[in-house]
This record gives sequence, C-alpha cells and structure tokens, in this order.
Amino acid sequence: MCARACELGEQVGEMPQLFEALYLQATACRAQGKHRESLRLAERMLTLAQRTQDCLHLVSAHHALGASHFFLGEHTLASSIWTRPSPYTLPNMTCL
Repeated sequence: MCARACELGEQVGEMPQLFEALYLQATACRAQGKHRESLRLAERMLTLAQRTQDCLHLVSAHHALGASHFFLGEHTLASSIWTRPSPYTLPNMTCL
C-alpha cells in the first residue's frame, strides 16, 4: 500500500504526501527486517526533504537514515547521523 502511495505521489508531484508515504514504507521495512530497503527509502526521503527544505521532513529523514544504519549494525555511523549538529534542530531551528 505504501509503495503504491509512493508511485502516485511521484506521478502527481505531491511532495508532502510522497514524503509521508516514503516514511511509512521505510518504517514498515525496518519492522519487517528489510533494512537495506529501509536505508534506500531513507536516502530518498533525505533527497526530497533537502529539495523542499521542509524542517520536519529534514529531521524525520535524518532520523530514518540513522535508524536504518543502526539496524544494519552500523552503530557508529548511526550515532554520527543522530548527534551531528544540525540547523534543523533546536535551538538552531532556522526554518520555522
């Protein structure tokens, strides 16, 4: 269902809906143990979030990316993603 939502979002160009579908699909993949697929989706989320500069999407994409690396056993990389300073987290939130 999420995959179909992603396809439709891409065809129509609805970025917020596409991002949400990618997020849900990445979360479902992690829950099913499909961590490489989850990582691929998280990377797509980050690309989309960077293109739209939506703060919530940027933070969510970084979280999904870190979670994917974590479940792949790449704990150092996950930690560096989660702890790196970001202009999109408080108190530096610049796109509110």
